[in-house]
Amino acid sequence: MSTHPFLHEPHLTSELTDPKTHLTFLTSLLSRIDTAKSQEAHVLLLATIAHAKLLYGDLEGTKTDMDSAWKVLDNLEGVDNGVNAAYYGVAADYYKVSMTYYV
Repeated sequence: MSTHPFLHEPHLTSELTDPKTHLTFLTSLLSRIDTAKSQEAHVLLLATIAHAKLLYGDLEGTKTDMDSAWKVLDNLEGVDNGVNAAYYGVAADYYKVSMTYYV
């Protein structure tokens, strides 16, 4: 399995270990995505941002991003499995951490 060459840059990986820098970087990518044309990419990025927020302890921010991702995902057909996996993975982790279960 190969890794992306950017990940071997020491300045980049050390910057992304800082929560604020990491979230700023991920959030800045949202403005680069044309949501109308790339809905799956938008959902995938929102799920990634939600997961980062969850790792940094921001449950409210995680839930907000999950809800935003769901609004788009719920209206899509034939979604790539990786996009579904990203959304449902962060949702499962969120509900496990928050101990919010719906019966």
